[in-house]
Amino acid sequence: MLPDEGAAAVDAQLTNVTRITRGRGGAALLNTTSSIFVPMTPEVTNIQAFEVWYRADADPPNNGRSGLVDSNVSPPNISLFLLRQDPGHQLRCGLGAAVASWNASLTVGSWTYLACVCEANSLKMYVDGVKIGETPGPCASGGGFVGDGFTIGSNNNGGPSGFDDWLVGAIDGVRLWNVPLTSTMICQTAGNPSC
Repeated sequence: MLPDEGAAAVDAQLTNVTRITRGRGGAALLNTTSSIFVPMTPEVTNIQAFEVWYRADADPPNNGRSGLVDSNVSPPNISLFLLRQDPGHQLRCGLGAAVASWNASLTVGSWTYLACVCEANSLKMYVDGVKIGETPGPCASGGGFVGDGFTIGSNNNGGPSGFDDWLVGAIDGVRLWNVPLTSTMICQTAGNPSC
């Protein structure tokens, strides 16, 4: 645990999820029949940043998307999607009452570290430790788990069974923060010596 890291008492419901080895730990291998669902809890509020490691093993269909995390309610939204719009990709982050999209170059089959941060009422998106965009928006109130709960690796359409836009690949290290992450911390977590 990091010196300022805490924990909330939440339990995830896993369906058709396989544990795979990654580094010194493990990751969740997902497909279009998988779901990771965390029920609503009032413990998770005022989220100012979140981070995730993921590996896409298949590209979403053209003009489609893969859900990495999603709370389904805005505000207090917490969401991150990989959108495919040929010839490229975009990352769409939602936090609090703000949603923004940025162009991104992502490679199928490679592990990628993503962080979305609300700082000074602006959303900032990082890929492998490098900031790819910043957009002003009403994110200061932060995100939370409400109503429909929280999904990992899919879009949340409502409750523990309303999923689509699955990530076909693997996901690891989903962490939510009630403080903004600094660029130094993001760079260190990404393991990127050039940032």
